[in-house]
Amino acid sequence: MRRREFNLLLGLAAASPWLLSATGALAASSLRVGRYKGDLSYSFEAAGVSLPYPVSYYVGGAPITEALASQQLDLAGMSEIPPVFALPANTTYKLVGVMKMPPATQVILVPEKSSLEQLADLRGKRIGYVRATTSHFFLLQVLKEQGLSWQDVQAINLTTQDGLSAFQSGELDAWFIYGVFVQFAKFRLGARVLKDSAGYLSGNYPYGMTNAAWTDPVRRQAVRAYLDALRETLAWVGANPQQWAELNGKLTNVPAAYYLDQLDEQGQLGRLQRPDHTSIQSQQQVADALFAAGAIPRQVDVSPLWDLDFLA
Repeated sequence: MRRREFNLLLGLAAASPWLLSATGALAASSLRVGRYKGDLSYSFEAAGVSLPYPVSYYVGGAPITEALASQQLDLAGMSEIPPVFALPANTTYKLVGVMKMPPATQVILVPEKSSLEQLADLRGKRIGYVRATTSHFFLLQVLKEQGLSWQDVQAINLTTQDGLSAFQSGELDAWFIYGVFVQFAKFRLGARVLKDSAGYLSGNYPYGMTNAAWTDPVRRQAVRAYLDALRETLAWVGANPQQWAELNGKLTNVPAAYYLDQLDEQGQLGRLQRPDHTSIQSQQQVADALFAAGAIPRQVDVSPLWDLDFLA
């Protein structure tokens, strides 16, 4: 949604009694959105994006997907993996949109002077990863490809921050990691990339919406407007990468050059789109692979999670 369309929405709210009352009803509580530091929503103001209702953001505490599942949120972004771990018990939200990112956004890092040169060398090594995330799935896929099992490596579940500390102190031989932590390790520690995630990850990052919000006409409209705001902000980042990097740098106390390097490597932050049957197929392949690897206790069907028509 372009800026003029947001202005039009505001105009419609003034002209339409229903939309005006709906906006007012939402204003009484606000749309509850999960985000992390450096999320696109932090750039709304710089991008000239506005919304006709208040938004309350959830940061920290329990993982965002857990907060969504427990109805503390209305909307949150995630990777394909967390919903699979939550099934079949959790069906408290619908996946209504997909942020399509380049598949090579994650890497396997090794220390600068590491003797590791190929993936087969991972046997017996201390490997850091983040459980129930894309790095977990990436690791499982690499092990399967190399004919290795979980027992053939020393896999260590660490938060991203703890993983950086362990990598820096020499406690890890390899680290499956994502985001600006890659730049931290490369620029500050001299880490090198053993392999990126192209061919292992789909690049699909769904947006989940609670069933309560999904059945509420007011919140449905609010979520659509919010996703459109993300689209407009993505376009702004593409046209203003330096400004975006500086904004994120100040927000996270990370050099802007790290964000620019991340953007240069990816080519783009991503594009937000309506999900389709390939989105379901992609996540189902993830679920089947996780079950085959013993990471989840039973096979699950992911299709009930998805609403392919929400953004029609």
